[in-house]
Amino acid sequence: MAKAKIRQSPGQGSKIDTFHFDVQQVIGEVSDGEGNSKDRILQRKVSFDLFMVKRFDESTDLPPPAAVTDVSFRLFCEETKDEVFGSDVSVMLKDMRSRLDKRFRITWKPWFLVKIDPARIYEGSGSGLTISWEDIERGEAYDGSVLMRRWDRYAQLHSSHWKVSTWPKNFIEKNKMLAAIEATPENRAALELARDQIDELRRVLVERVGPKFIEQTLRTLMGGGNFLLQHHADDE
Repeated sequence: MAKAKIRQSPGQGSKIDTFHFDVQQVIGEVSDGEGNSKDRILQRKVSFDLFMVKRFDESTDLPPPAAVTDVSFRLFCEETKDEVFGSDVSVMLKDMRSRLDKRFRITWKPWFLVKIDPARIYEGSGSGLTISWEDIERGEAYDGSVLMRRWDRYAQLHSSHWKVSTWPKNFIEKNKMLAAIEATPENRAALELARDQIDELRRVLVERVGPKFIEQTLRTLMGGGNFLLQHHADDE
């Protein structure tokens, strides 16, 4: 009896189905018709194909067609080159979708959005500032675009409270100074130190323009001095 020869179906096997994976991507802004803008979201599908691969027993003493000795399946995504082999299609689909989810998922990292706002003077004249920071998140999409995610406390009840937008090219917003830094323990401690120093500055300002020193402070200013750096004998 001739020895059996095992042959596999040629190429990738026989394509029997195509599946799709939904992907969202922020690609810019679009006008809402009321003078404002909103993010333009591209929704598309990433496709991957299911192939059936057969193995044949090509015994020389048996007439064609050759007997099938084994059947397996192959999933392949042309865009990402991900590939899954197996015999249980339902398990393979979960594996492929898990791989694509990890590949296309945006990984968000905590950042601080730091603001310096001019004070609002409602009566009389003057000036001032406030420094504040809020927790935001910075993420990079699969295509390399950088995104910002902020919590919107004013969002409607049944809508998402996370507002996603493209990462700003600059952080100037209506005469406000904004900057973004990573939310590390060191940066948080530095911001808290800046807050404490502004509190101390406010204490000094209250003293310098109080009844005891205001006239001397104003004379110093008119003479080209800096009242924050001036020294009073009574301070000692």
